[in-house]
Amino acid sequence: MLFEPNAPCPCGSGKKYKKCHRVVDEAPSHAKYGLAQGVYADNWKTTSQLQYARGDYAWMADQLKPYAFERVFDIGTGSGHGLLALWECYGPRLRIVGIDENPACLRVASKTLEDRGLPAPVIIRLDITETPFGFVQEGGPLPLPLPEPVALIEADPLTDPYLEDALTDGGLFDVVTIWLTGGHFWRRHNAYSVHRGAKSEHDLRIILQNEAYELADRILRPGGILHVVDRAEAPTSEALRIEYFKAHSEQAEPTSLKVRHIDYRLWEPPEGAPIKLVTTDPENRPDSFPEPQLGLVSIISEKV
Repeated sequence: MLFEPNAPCPCGSGKKYKKCHRVVDEAPSHAKYGLAQGVYADNWKTTSQLQYARGDYAWMADQLKPYAFERVFDIGTGSGHGLLALWECYGPRLRIVGIDENPACLRVASKTLEDRGLPAPVIIRLDITETPFGFVQEGGPLPLPLPEPVALIEADPLTDPYLEDALTDGGLFDVVTIWLTGGHFWRRHNAYSVHRGAKSEHDLRIILQNEAYELADRILRPGGILHVVDRAEAPTSEALRIEYFKAHSEQAEPTSLKVRHIDYRLWEPPEGAPIKLVTTDPENRPDSFPEPQLGLVSIISEKV
């Protein structure tokens, strides 16, 4: 069903439909996935700029100050504002590899960093194919060695058979980050997402976080850190902190990672942000919990 061109886009961006998802809806089916990536990248750029300006990404980067690290692997690089905050906080000692399945986001991220004087070449390598089972993104081996100090790679951590070998070519990582995971509407039509039964952005986020725990277990050095930051109900009580600790300990259960620290920052969606942000909240929330408040929730786990 198509919408009136001047009506608000049903994605919640606040833009007119003709300036947002109409191009996706009117495209032939084989082109929808790539076009949806482009629309998402444009909308997320504005949203993340607003979050960066008010210090959200600086707060996330600051959570890692107790730890010594140089090699960082970032899952879901988006607009690059998270990597920019890391660089501003920790300086030129860092070596960063960022991945995103969305090449349009990576191009935005590269410009975000290069505008601040940090070269960030992008490796575009996936072809999108429509199949009866959903869209498939496939690419060959990555060129090695990866660029330094920053490499941005088009890759899907859920399905890329070449990614892990390329990542560890330069050694194990000190930190893996997965901050504010999101995705375009058509990512749920990815064949792997369909296979896993993902019906919503929330489902995809949990699948990606689960994969992040398992991948981090394989590519982190002993004592290395996995840092998850999520939009969720702020753990303002000990009962809520316990629920988050239990939930992420369950996600880490197949691995040698142990949840060490949970923190939060009270948060509201930025005014004027074109991405409608979905939260990840505790399951089976008891009525006895305090009135919910939105937060950025930081979960740090250590490889033991």
